[in-house]
Order: sequence, then structure tokens, then C-alpha cells
Amino acid sequence: YDFDLFTLVWAAFAGAAYTSLRGRHVTAGIAIENIIGRGTLLAVLRFLIVVGFLVLLTISGIWHTFSSWQTHETTFDVEQWPMWIAKASLPVGAGFWAVAEFAKFLRQLGGISTPENEVLLDE
Repeated sequence: YDFDLFTLVWAAFAGAAYTSLRGRHVTAGIAIENIIGRGTLLAVLRFLIVVGFLVLLTISGIWHTFSSWQTHETTFDVEQWPMWIAKASLPVGAGFWAVAEFAKFLRQLGGISTPENEVLLDE
């Protein structure tokens, strides 16, 4: 494990939260859409599936991060980076992603224009 891998893991979770907030993230909604169609039921079901997974991911990430921090787990390379730095990306990234999903869900239920319904300048 090196700094470049740690950076990649952090960037992946930051990107997931950002794309979810902007409505550009592919999620379980695609499969559910084909089964039950679009509407409020789909929004609620998709929200429960995605946020349920993210909550479990956050809890698991917190446990792994604290475990790594308490045992002073380090990488095997010359620099011996603390592993909790990389593992902290899991609860932080999944937590921000869950917040983004919650905001998106509230906008959908309130009928507020969501980013996926807006025309972006680069499209």
C-alpha cells in the first residue's frame, strides 16, 4: 500500500458522493425501474436499498478504521503508512454518499428539480 493507492481510494469515495449528489451515479434504481416502473414507490425502495447498504458500509468502515488505529496497523512497504488513513475513506465516503442520497430523496419527494432533470452546460 502506498500513497497513490490511498489517494485512489479516497478519490473513489469522494467521486461516488459527488456523482450521486449530481444525479449521475448508476445505482440499483435501474433494475428496480424495469420491475415496478417509475414513481414514488421506486424512489422509496431505491432509497432504502442504497442508504441501507451505505449505513452498513459506514458502520463496518468505522469498526475497521478504529481497529486499525488501535493496533497501529501499517503497510509493509518502506514508508510504513498507517492503514487507518486508507480505511477511514470507507466511513467518511460512505457517510457523505448517504447524505447525498438523502438530499436527493428529499428533492424527489418534494418535486423539486433535481440535477438529473436539468440540462448541463457540457452536454
